[in-house]
Amino acid sequence: MILAHTSEQLKEALSAGRNKGLKIGFVPTMGALHQGHVSLIDKARKTTDVVVVSVFVNPTQFNNPEDLQNYPRTVDADVMICKTSGCDVLFMPDESEIYPDGFQHSIVELSLGNLGKVMEAAYRPGHFEGVVSVVYRLFSIVQPDVAFFGEKDYQQLLIVTELAKKYFPKTTIQPVDTVRLPDGLALSSRNLRLDEQSRNQASQIYKGFLKVREFLCDNHSWSQESCFKIFENYLHARAPLLKIEYFLIADQRDLSIASPTTPKEELRAFAAVYANNIRLIDNLKLF
Repeated sequence: MILAHTSEQLKEALSAGRNKGLKIGFVPTMGALHQGHVSLIDKARKTTDVVVVSVFVNPTQFNNPEDLQNYPRTVDADVMICKTSGCDVLFMPDESEIYPDGFQHSIVELSLGNLGKVMEAAYRPGHFEGVVSVVYRLFSIVQPDVAFFGEKDYQQLLIVTELAKKYFPKTTIQPVDTVRLPDGLALSSRNLRLDEQSRNQASQIYKGFLKVREFLCDNHSWSQESCFKIFENYLHARAPLLKIEYFLIADQRDLSIASPTTPKEELRAFAAVYANNIRLIDNLKLF
């Protein structure tokens, strides 16, 4: 595995592969790697020729400075995971490499429509502007043929897909299924910050989604309010530590609010939940 810290080092590491016409796969991360990231690397390894992983904690996508400060950083473990997972090139830039002096974030113009108004966009102002900036820079540097993103951050996945369509039409965005622990908890770097009680109750988010799925199977005239109540009541009974920030059944194509007329195969449940002061997000395709 080659370790690159600068764009020039990365370019040099990839030059031989590019000259041979090899397919470059890219897994962008913010570190604190776990089996969810490993699943992205595995997918890249199986479907592309050269696998690049980046580790960069992007300050521009944190609307809460405390969240940025507390974000877990596990550099040595990240390097080891990349080595053992089949990563060919690990790109670990510093902030000046990604955002050099004079870089204007506003250069990346992207009309997001509903994607830029709901859920994470509404509750974390500025978050996706930061995501768009960093992915634009990383794609510009790496120039991947395929980039791999997990469905756990589903709204991000849709937004990055729009970014690629506009600015990087030669890059394919490949979704990868959310990885869950046996009890249903979606893997997340933020899980490292959960105490044991919060960790155990956080697994109920997934089970709450399953209760909503059961309800939808039996009710053809459902409403957003009735689904929310099912989810809320389930968490209140099984996971009283958890506080719901939002819950929504959306059309997964554009995240518009779903209704009984939305095709069942496009229904996806989304939630943001606080476990004490740790914010967790999750989603589940319902049919």
